[in-house]
Amino acid sequence: MLDDNGRVVNVIALSGPQSLVSASEQNARQWRFQPKSGKTAVIVYQFLIQGLCQLPCASQFLFTRPNFVTITIGEAVIDHSPEP
Repeated sequence: MLDDNGRVVNVIALSGPQSLVSASEQNARQWRFQPKSGKTAVIVYQFLIQGLCQLPCASQFLFTRPNFVTITIGEAVIDHSPEP
């Protein structure tokens, strides 16, 4: 839900992994929209895991207007070899 100035004041996640819902809701609260009479907005988050990476894994945040976000990150490679 949006206030009269287009600020997000209420967030409801409709679906998605619980481990990502909290961060997505927190991010959505930072968005600003053009004020409108309906006072609602939909934001779509798409999370992609592509390739392998050494920790810390870099991520990419791509915004596509008006309301689509793609977050891409690599899957961490975990070294299970014994330490010398």
